[in-house]
Amino acid sequence: MAQHPIALIDFDFLAENVARHLTAAALSPLPPPSRFAGNGLYALYYCGEFADYAPVASPDCTTPIYVGKAIKARGRGEDVYGRLQEHAESTRHADNLRLEDFRCRYLVVEPVWVVLGEHLLLMRYHPLWNDVVKGFGIHDPGRAGRGTQRRSRWDTLHPGRRFAEGRPPNNKTEEQIRALIAAHFRQYPPG
Repeated sequence: MAQHPIALIDFDFLAENVARHLTAAALSPLPPPSRFAGNGLYALYYCGEFADYAPVASPDCTTPIYVGKAIKARGRGEDVYGRLQEHAESTRHADNLRLEDFRCRYLVVEPVWVVLGEHLLLMRYHPLWNDVVKGFGIHDPGRAGRGTQRRSRWDTLHPGRRFAEGRPPNNKTEEQIRALIAAHFRQYPPG
């Protein structure tokens, strides 16, 4: 007889709980004005005029365009503030985005909840930059190892990051990425 995994927790309840705590967190500019420490989860919100992002562009910041996690373990990795600083830098370099059009919310949580919490937020919100316009959260791959990888969809749509220049083009054109964005919003309407 086949064994089925035992559900030790109710994922729908947990996802709602994580989302509720995140949306109750104070809305902050990107990056937050004051340094803080800790592992955790965060969401980025867009409220600018980039036409393809109109469905999520809202001063109310109800639908994140990107969610992420930060775990600093054994002296390696970034804390939440460090990751938000990196994301602010990426946004500053984009030729067609303005940093002042972004806001963030974050939760500092115990490390045991970080990976699961991110997974639950991804399943709850289906953020555009996590699902379709991938590549926002990558670090400079350097010339060795991943150095020959193609330009990400994010860097194709938002050129300007130095490490993406000179890379082979993405297998999707800008127009194809825009079509995928529209399809994503039809499948997962914000709100």
